[in-house]
Amino acid sequence: MIGKDSNAHYVGMVSTVAAGGQRTLLAVVTSFTLLRSFIVNTSLTAPEEPGAHERLLAVQKTYLAELVRRNP
Repeated sequence: MIGKDSNAHYVGMVSTVAAGGQRTLLAVVTSFTLLRSFIVNTSLTAPEEPGAHERLLAVQKTYLAELVRRNP
């Protein structure tokens, strides 16, 4: 887990994707939250590079804050 706030918990991962004979490393940040009686998760990916997880986490936190605000 790379973060949590009042809106969600956030998990960071690294994944390898293979396509067209090439392998690409991806940074992944997945969020988990509860909206009413539903467990909801979202995932964002970007090429794995320095700072990728931090940038994805910032976007996830902004998105989840709005999602939770709109679904009390």
